[in-house]
Amino acid sequence: MAIKGTIGRFKKSRVICEELEIGAPGSTAVLTGSEFTALDGITAGTVLASKALIVDASKDLSSLGAVTFGSPQVLDHNTTITAFATGGQASAVALTGQYNNVTTCATDGDSVKLLTAAAGQIQTVKNSGATSLAVFPNTSDSINALAVNLSVNIPPGGETTFRAISATVWETNEVFVSSAPTTLSGEFIFKASDSAGDTVTTLTNASHGQATVVTVPDMGLATSYVVQSTAAITAVEADVLDGATAGTAVASKALVVDASKDLTGMGYINSIRPVIVDGTTITILAADSGGLIVLDSGAAAAFTLPTATAGLTYDVVVPVTTHASTTFTCAAGEFFEGAIIQHDTDTAASETTTIGDGSADDVLTLNGTTTGGIAGSWMNLTCVTAGKWMCSGNLLQSGTVGDAFSAP
Repeated sequence: MAIKGTIGRFKKSRVICEELEIGAPGSTAVLTGSEFTALDGITAGTVLASKALIVDASKDLSSLGAVTFGSPQVLDHNTTITAFATGGQASAVALTGQYNNVTTCATDGDSVKLLTAAAGQIQTVKNSGATSLAVFPNTSDSINALAVNLSVNIPPGGETTFRAISATVWETNEVFVSSAPTTLSGEFIFKASDSAGDTVTTLTNASHGQATVVTVPDMGLATSYVVQSTAAITAVEADVLDGATAGTAVASKALVVDASKDLTGMGYINSIRPVIVDGTTITILAADSGGLIVLDSGAAAAFTLPTATAGLTYDVVVPVTTHASTTFTCAAGEFFEGAIIQHDTDTAASETTTIGDGSADDVLTLNGTTTGGIAGSWMNLTCVTAGKWMCSGNLLQSGTVGDAFSAP
């Protein structure tokens, strides 16, 4: 190393150098007096005005002001990180970088852990794995308002930034806020709530063929809910509710009865009744109430009525003379009551009445001859009181008149 220079003057016990050159042989580097002054009084690890910057033994530097970079900063970046299989804090993979990309997370809950918290420190974690990633704090640290040593989860594709606010606490962004752009009055907040289980709720969109603006209307309520469905409800389907008025029929809108279950303003209703055709063994359902039972096969048929509940009603028509074993049977402990007129086709103007006693008769038989069931017969079965079926109708019969009702 070569040292050369010009000694300007002596001052007391110091030599004042006007100019000093320090460097390898042939070097032309020149340090002036003012440049040497930048080294005088420096403190390792602390920033002093107009002095050189020297990091301390831990490579730290405090009290630095604004720094302007000539190009974008390149931050510490760790990738191809594999989360610890089976999870937990103790063996979780330690994240050492400012940005950490976890590329392998094979099972829900596989884990990583942050550095020991130091106020002002920042670590960002991206989950590029296939399942939910558990991010633990370091031992005895905590995240947000959780108890110490508990983790937060990042779903696949998610990214979370952790900021240490003290030597023991990390915080993340738990609430996403968008402020009103022009009036500065009001905010739109997106926030998660605690769930009963460790589950993920995903809000996503279907593929759109156009730009779409979704507006949350003002319901005038402090609390309201988003309607959910197992099927995609179209705008046309949803619009039938808009403008519907309880108790009043509105064109092209859903019908909503009022508090008294009334509805006014209705026009013509074309109602198609349920039709039940006969067969070998048929159980009539309460849902078929108002329906038409058609006996048109001429074959034996055994009908079982539902539990007699007030309001249930069925009409029976006979276009084809019934088989000798066509029966209607009440549920256990229930009975037929009322009268059905029997018309004797053998004798003109001959009529009798078959009566259900309401206490023992629980079977009604149409045998196609003596008890009725010849083509053209009809009857109605209606429940007006629980446990009893009221009967009416006209049965065409032949031969000696028989009782259509019987007890078991």
